[in-house]
Formats: sequence, C-alpha cells, structure tokens
Amino acid sequence: MGKSRKSTVSFALVSLSLGIFLGGCGGSGGSSSSTTSISPTTTTTMGPGTTTTQGINTHGETLSSLTSGYPLPLGISTIPSHGGGGSLARRLRALSREVSSLPSTSDYVRTPTNRYVEEKTLDHFKVVDDVLKAVAQTRYSDSENINQSPYRAMIAQVRDEDGRKVKTMEPWVVESRMIVDNGRDINRVLCWLEDGSKAEFLIYQAATLTAQGDVSDYGEWTLNVAFDEEGNGYFVASATPQADGSSLIKMVNHHDSDEETRGILSLTETSGHGKLTFPDYDNCPDWPCNQLTVEYSYNTDYLGILKNGTTTYKNRTTPVEMVHDYGLFYTENPPEGLMAGDNVLKHKEFGFPVTFPANDGTNTWGFYFAGGGQHVIWSDLQGAIPAGTVVERENWDSTATGQTYTVAPTINGIFSVRSYVEASLDDIKAIPAGIWYGDDFGLVYADLNQDQTSEWWQCRGGWVAWDDQRTVPVCKGYDDQPKSFVPYTGLNSLKGYFNDDAFSVEMLVFDQATTDFVHLIYLDAATVTAWPGVNFSENGFYRATMDADYNPIPTGDLYVIKPGDEFWVYVSGDIYIMYTGVTGQTTTGWVRKQVTGFDEDIWQPIFAINGDSEFQPLLGRQYHLDANGVGYNIWRVNESTGFSAGDYDVKMEVGKVANPANCSAAGGCSTIVPPGTSYLMNPWETGKKLYLETNPADQNYLLLRVQSDNSSSGMAPGAVETQSSWDLMAYNQSGQPLDLNGIPVDTDEWGYPLNPTTYPVLFAWSFCDPSLDSTCYDYQTYLLDESLNYVILDEAIRITLGNTVDLLSGTGATIHRNLQLTFDGWLGGVPYPYDALEQNAWVMSSSISEKIINIPSGTALTDSQGIGYYLKPVNTSIFLQAVTMDDITNAGGTVPDLNAASVIDFNDIPAFSQSDPPMGEMPQGVVVKYSEGLPVNR
Repeated sequence: MGKSRKSTVSFALVSLSLGIFLGGCGGSGGSSSSTTSISPTTTTTMGPGTTTTQGINTHGETLSSLTSGYPLPLGISTIPSHGGGGSLARRLRALSREVSSLPSTSDYVRTPTNRYVEEKTLDHFKVVDDVLKAVAQTRYSDSENINQSPYRAMIAQVRDEDGRKVKTMEPWVVESRMIVDNGRDINRVLCWLEDGSKAEFLIYQAATLTAQGDVSDYGEWTLNVAFDEEGNGYFVASATPQADGSSLIKMVNHHDSDEETRGILSLTETSGHGKLTFPDYDNCPDWPCNQLTVEYSYNTDYLGILKNGTTTYKNRTTPVEMVHDYGLFYTENPPEGLMAGDNVLKHKEFGFPVTFPANDGTNTWGFYFAGGGQHVIWSDLQGAIPAGTVVERENWDSTATGQTYTVAPTINGIFSVRSYVEASLDDIKAIPAGIWYGDDFGLVYADLNQDQTSEWWQCRGGWVAWDDQRTVPVCKGYDDQPKSFVPYTGLNSLKGYFNDDAFSVEMLVFDQATTDFVHLIYLDAATVTAWPGVNFSENGFYRATMDADYNPIPTGDLYVIKPGDEFWVYVSGDIYIMYTGVTGQTTTGWVRKQVTGFDEDIWQPIFAINGDSEFQPLLGRQYHLDANGVGYNIWRVNESTGFSAGDYDVKMEVGKVANPANCSAAGGCSTIVPPGTSYLMNPWETGKKLYLETNPADQNYLLLRVQSDNSSSGMAPGAVETQSSWDLMAYNQSGQPLDLNGIPVDTDEWGYPLNPTTYPVLFAWSFCDPSLDSTCYDYQTYLLDESLNYVILDEAIRITLGNTVDLLSGTGATIHRNLQLTFDGWLGGVPYPYDALEQNAWVMSSSISEKIINIPSGTALTDSQGIGYYLKPVNTSIFLQAVTMDDITNAGGTVPDLNAASVIDFNDIPAFSQSDPPMGEMPQGVVVKYSEGLPVNR
C-alpha cells in the first residue's frame, strides 16, 4: 500500500476560529521597546522620488519610516468570487446599511470577510490559504509590531476529529520589519516555529480588498518556508501584479523528490487561467504516486477544467454560497464599559491555550475550552490529561507572569438539563439524524375484516393471542388487557441489511405446519444482492439462523406466509431517519436511510443511493434528533389517516451542563435539578431510580448514581450509572414528574405531557471513562487555580432566532426557520451540509443547496439576557454548478479557452532561497501578545 499524505506544509492550519483579523486591523496589544540598534535618521533619494528612512538595524538592513505593514489577502480564490451574477453575494450583504452607524474603527467594520470559489479539483492551492490565514493571526502589520522586539502569537488550529471540532494552539515567534531595499519599502516578516520550521515573508505591495471582501488585487509578495535547516523541504509562494491588471500567483510545495506540488495562476475578475501538478493521492497503489496535471480557464460566465483528458464546465453566474464562520459583535448599545461594534471574543473567555509536560518530558500545547458547556483540554494527546498535571496559561498579558493551574480529577460523564422552545418539522427537513430505535410488537396475517382477504395487522406494545378455537386473533397488552389491532404496512422497515451490526430485527413466526418457532429475515430485490446463497424469488420472509451476536442470517428458503401466521418482532439499534414531507417515496413523511459504511475522515455515515425506505414514527414515542448541532425532540401525539404535520409536537432543545459553578455546595443545584426532586428515572424503566451527586467532596461529584435498582441490571445503591440516557425525568416523593421549577406535570405512560403548555424537565446523561476507553469524549476536565477553585469559562451565548427573520438559502432564496443559535467562538445551530457535499464528490446538487442556511451580514440578534449583537460572515465558500458545452452554446455563451493554460511552464516558478540576512535561531524570552489574532491583555 502506498503513502497517503495530504499536500500541506508542516504548520499549515486547515481551519481557523472566529475573530481572526487581517494583518493591519489595528488593536490594543501591548508593545515593548525595540532591541534593534538605530543609527541617525537619513533621507535617501530613490529614483524620481524620495523615501525617508530610520537608520540601519543590527542586521544591516535599512529601516523604513513607514509605521505599519502591508496586509496580505486571507486566501487565494483560484476563480474570482465576484465574477458572474453576484446577486446572492449582494443579498448576503444587504443588511450592511443597518450597521452604518458603527464607528469606522470598530471591530465589526474592520473585520474582513473572506469569500472564495471552492473548486475541489484545484484545492491543492488551499495550502496557500492556510498559510495566509495563519499569518493574519500574528497581527504582523499592526503599527505597534513594526521594527519592534520579537513577540509570540498563538495560532489556532481547528480540525475535525471523530465528528467534533477540536482546537489546538501552535506558538509562533514573530518579528515584523519595515525596511528599504533597492528603493522599495518592504514588509519583512520572520516567523519561527517550535518544530524547527522557519518562514520569511517579503511583502512589497499590500493586497486590495473590496468592501464586500473580494480580492481585487492580490498585491506583491513572496512567502518562503523552510522545513529544515538545509532547505530540503520547503514551500514557496508569490504574487506579482501584471501590466494587464492580472495577478500572477505561483506556488511550489516540496517535501522530497517524490512529493511535490506546483501551480501557476493568472487571475482577473473576468478571465484567467491556471495549471497545477500534484501527486495523485486518490489513485496511488504504490509510492511514489504518479503526478496528475490539471488545467483550467474561465471567462465572465463559465469555468472549464481539464483533468485526466476530460473537460468539465461550470456556470459562474448561478453560484451557491455557504458561510463557514461568523463573527459576533456588540451593537450601538453595548453593555456598560464596552465599545459599539466590539468583537465579542474580546470580552468573553470561551477558552485559552495552555502548555504542559507530556510523558516524554517534551512540552505539549493544548486548549482549555467549554464547547456546549463541557470543559475539556484539547491536545494531541490521547484521552484525558491526568489529574494533578500542572499547566501554564499561554496568553497572559505581556506585562504579567505566566499563570499556572492544576488539572482536577476527570469527571467521567456529562449530566445536562434540557428545556425546550417551539420548532417545526420544516426546521429538520432533509437532514438525516441518528436515533436509537427500539420496539417490540406482534404481527398477524389474518382476515380481520371478514372480506375473504388476509392482511397484515399489528398489535402495538403487545402480543397476539387467540380465542379458544384458535380462529380469531386477539391483541393483548403486556398487562394482559385487550388492545386493538391496527393495519400494518411497514414491512419495508423490517428489511435485513447485510453486515448491519448497528441495527437488529429479530422475527419469530409460529409455523402452523411444524408447530415450531422459525426465525425469519425480510429481504427484497435491493437487499438480497449482498447476501450470499439466497434462493431469491420474490420480496418476502426467508428462513434464517441466528449468528453469535443474535443477528439473523438467511439460509436461502422463502417462507410462504399463510393466513393465521403470527409473528413476534423485536427491533432495536441505531438508525438514521430523515423527515422529507410526503413524497412519491413515502406516505408517512419520514424515511429510514440505509447505511452502507462510515467515513472516518468526516465522521459521518455513508448512505446508499436510492436506499431510503419508509419510516413510521410510533404514536406516543419521543425521538431525540441531533441536527446541525442542535437537539430536537419530536413526539408523535396523533395518528391521522396519511401524514399530517399536526400529528407531531416538535421542540428545539436548550441544554445546560451541570458544572461546579451551577451545582455546588454553596450555591445549590436548583438551576439543574428541580426543587423537590426525590429521584431521577426514565419513564419506561421504572425499576431504576437515580440521583445526581452534588457534593463536591465526593469522588463521584457530578456523576449519576443509583438510588435503588429493581430492574434486571440490579446495580448496587451508590454505584455510578454506566448506561447513557437521553430521557430521564425528575420525580417528587409522590412519583409525579416535575418541571424545572419543581411543579408537578401530568404525563402519559411515555412521559408526554397531558397539558401541552407545561412540559416535564428532561435530562441527558452520557457516561465515559477515558481511562478505559481512550476514544470516548463524554468526560469533563476542569482546571483548578492556586486556591483549588474550579476555573469556569464563559457560557456560550444563546440566541433564539424566530421564523420571522429573513434568511437565505444557498441559492439566495429568502427562507424562514426557527434556529437556536449558540456562540462560543463558533456559531452553532445553523445547518452546515458540508459533509454531505464531500460525500457527493463535491458536486453541489439541489438537495444539498436546499439545506444551506446563510445569515446575512448585519442581522441583528438579541440573546436571552436582552443584549444585542450583529452577525457578520467572515468565511464563505462559493460553489459553481456543473453545465455541459451544449448548455453553454445553447445559451449563447462562450466556452472557456484552455490554450493559455496548456502552455504554462512550471519551470517559471521561483526556487526556494535562504533568507538574507539569515533569520538565525528562534529568539528566546519573548512575550505572548496575541491569541487567535486577538490581543491578550483584553
């Protein structure tokens, strides 16, 4: 098997948090006196004009009198983002007039927006973006950093790990100089990294951005990165303005003789072309990989890409936009002491970087964060950080000494309280969500209508009995009381999928001929193809044996259904369901997704094409769906003929995690557990009563413990509950469910309120012991200060966005949705179908674009405390939709000409050069001035 490596420089960051400022955005970071020697000021004549200089530094460089540096662009869009129609982009910015009263120096105004066309075929140029975005976090062009002492900046790295966002911090030592060479002012930026990499950025001319965040001129610059002292591994990129107004972008990413990426782009708003060559990692059975070369060209309306001898085309005039990151800013009436337009991240502490010794004695960087209220230290180490570890905070004020903390004992679980706000089925439409589904029932094939036709009938929550003559079936509940049969049309939901370990369907039939019980599996033409040795003749039930895990394995023979056949059906496991509304595919409004695999790169299931089957939510049952990072609870409360949205009660979940600040000996725990609570219990597991340990001195503090257990598990009183649960309720001594204020609520047997205006409070418990399972994440790690007090970070800002606010789909259509937003550096609660796009080979389909919700710039929001904010998109991808050459010509368009791309010569790319004068070793004793682009003395 060959190597599998992504084409990135060693320190390139794949994603950045909110709050990133473009270099030169100003700020209040502390500065220190320069250690560079300065000789007397002189004025030097440079050609037709003059440049004022400020002497010579100790490195022999002539210092410029300019007091601020040259900003770089935040990225390279291989196809300009502002060509073509642009109507959606204008709509995304339509609310900007609402914030025109904010000061021009405010964070809101000065925070740039980064918009770029995302074309995966050309994605190898993204490494340039990663470097540029990382450099922006250093604030190298701020006036207080020019020709001053080196300083440290903490660069955020955000990556997806097992389906969650994980942030780590990387320290850079930075020195930014404005010098004069050959008559030109040059911003020379030097960066040292702890892995030994060194980077020199020579910026001759600043990039120019439009008010909309589009790059109209990439400026002039050269980026030189050495991965080792000898320069055997390196990265070089450059931008040069051309006489015709275009920008010429060049890049080489060289790891070794077997692995190199090269690219040259010529860009203007209306036309351009480029060529890339890179190892073909996707088709690499043996190392080294073959090189793959891609050529492309675009005009005002269309893009053409030549790859593997095939040319594909895309339309620039009908883009689909997807916002990745938003910034949150205070309005004109901020809280006392704050400035209008201030970035929320200046004043809220959702996390901070730390450093601590690893087992091998080396220094490890991490990030103390409270995503969703769960406190944890993110790092590259596996599992939880051991209790007693001393960590040092890394973004202290430049005039302060480093603050140390001690890691508290790990809390092996997360207990959270769940309250609700109104929502609708449309809020989750077309979004697959995983649920645990369990059901058992009886089935009978009989002529209950006495019309000489046998049909399927279901005995829900019960079993099939018979009269004394065994002629008339009777539905009985588990309490032995009679119930009514209902027609059953859900045979498709009983299908047995090959190698489906997550979901089990067990069926037993009483064979009237043999008077014995027979195991069965239901197969159709689609599912049978994966099963070997089945003598398939028609959709139906096939005889089966049970494997070691008690899953049915077909033996090959069709079981012929006879009138009077009775079934026992047991269904349980993890499934994915999706609300679609009534379509030709389903009459219930719901489908079950067929899972064919799991994509560990994006931590998402892979669904079969055309593999959906009808799904019927059960009457009276509660389903918890996680969609877009927001929890929804859906109860089926009525049973209409056909589908009706009124059959469902839909609530959006607002959760709060129990922590030492809201559940302590001094302050009590009333905001988490209602007053008057005698025990916690799942309404359909009445034999086990539980309680939350609220004594901070107890070693099981904030863990769920057993009060009594008469269930089959028979756990001892005081034992920690190791079974996770989403549906716990609080009960008083009289056995009545309680709301969050401790008021009794009348419910049915499933816990659904009889009065729909009052709901019982629900709790979720997730158990995880990282010492036993290093891959689980549902634990909490807190820091303790020198007085052994818990260090509690700010809670995420919560904002309920009602369905009266104008939002935009990916294609720019106005839409309205109920959204429960959270902001803790990332904006949560907004649909983000990026994973679905990856699974669809990066082809933007209508089904994916319909899932996109973009919030326009300047949208006014108010949190639960009445504080007002403005939202601003800061990173937006633009996707182009595929067309054919015939589509272009039939529309009277011009097909892009690829000839200019074909003659590009990769030898024109500049070679790596060592810095002159040499950068030397990493400066020592420097202070931290910035973390994620924000000054640390905020």
